Amino acid sequence: MSDTAEMQLFRDTVVRFFNDEVEPHYAQWEKEGIFPKELYLKMGENGLLCVDMPEEYGGMGAPFEFSMVVLEEAARMGYLALASNLSVHSDIAAPYILHLGSEQQKQKYLPRMASGECIAGFAITEPSSGSDAANIRTRAEKKGDVYVLN
Repeated sequence: MSDTAEMQLFRDTVVRFFNDEVEPHYAQWEKEGIFPKELYLKMGENGLLCVDMPEEYGGMGAPFEFSMVVLEEAARMGYLALASNLSVHSDIAAPYILHLGSEQQKQKYLPRMASGECIAGFAITEPSSGSDAANIRTRAEKKGDVYVLN
């Protein structure tokens, strides 16, 4: 990927953020198997989550390559678990909501995902299908105000 001047400025921001906010704590977070909520909130404050999400939903509306800068720098700096979590949050779960969710779901979740208030995950494994999402048989059924996984 060839950086434009704007992308290089963004990359510098990402590197500076990781140096200041991740480097001092990463080894301990890995040892504890956590990424604190405060990290996501700080990333959201700095525009590092859901980077390519439209502005109307809390993102920057940047090209997808900008989102990849965040992952690229996290991986380059050795924060592979963080890169994986960020990829699921910003580049897998958020686009599913953006492209397949109702307007109500988009308004409810996407701005909170971009700010770091809501952390998304993606569960796609079960004994009969492994990570083959097309063969998953688990279903969520609404029972009153909650969903029950079957």
